[in-house]
Amino acid sequence: MNKNLMVSRVMEKKKQLKIPYQNLLVGYAKEWILEKLLSEKESLHFYLKRASQIGVDAYRTSYSRHLYVCVVNFSQEENALEQYLYCTFENIYMERVKEGLSVLIKVPFDKVEVDIRLHLSFCDAKKAQSYSRVLPLIYEENREIEIACFYPEAEIVEIVLDAFEKMDLFTDMEALEVLYQYATTRNMNGKYLSIYLEEAFKDYGYTLNQENAEQFLEAMGSKVIHTRFKGYLRSQKRKEPDYDTVFDMLQKLFTPVIGTLVRQEIFFGDWMAELGRYL
Repeated sequence: MNKNLMVSRVMEKKKQLKIPYQNLLVGYAKEWILEKLLSEKESLHFYLKRASQIGVDAYRTSYSRHLYVCVVNFSQEENALEQYLYCTFENIYMERVKEGLSVLIKVPFDKVEVDIRLHLSFCDAKKAQSYSRVLPLIYEENREIEIACFYPEAEIVEIVLDAFEKMDLFTDMEALEVLYQYATTRNMNGKYLSIYLEEAFKDYGYTLNQENAEQFLEAMGSKVIHTRFKGYLRSQKRKEPDYDTVFDMLQKLFTPVIGTLVRQEIFFGDWMAELGRYL
């Protein structure tokens, strides 16, 4: 038994960090998965997505059981990634999905098992925009790991494309909160966001025009999405941020960029998180 995966240690850390037990338990499990996934030999092949969901601040408010990782240039051998995962984790259930692999990992604490869903998507190395982040491990004191993380601009585009494709059928409310977190905490280059979005729309064969741009914003502001987001917060035992606040911020982030793309222009402007607008 890994001494760090003991419920008693989680309870001790819970008091020290003032993080809800369930949240911290899930945080421990996610960090354990990342540490095992990022072995010295294979670390260059994995880029962390939704990095805002990892760390003390995230655990204080959320206990999302999902972990998103991009796989880059792993191996050309058939089923090599699957074999690596089976060798790395003892108790997993794996299935192929459109984006890559969906892996349910049962993390073995001494008294409980914690289910974490690992979403692995395959990415083109040339388009995998990333930065390096040093992540101090909560579950293992005095240890940290270095991991490549998707730039917010690149990750935002990926989420927007998924939402644009599904409109009011979009169900990933955690993704909308990730967009909100980036918009309220990260300064971003609007030009890069515009370019990434334009390239992604072309790659997927979408033509952005005034009509479908308005349909997209209308769908994201619909009662259906409001209800889903409220249910998502309820599942997290939270009341904030309410979706009116989230949608207002998303409109400020996307409306100027989408408008320039519709006009077939290049957007120039830097997103200032503290101000909640572009300069």
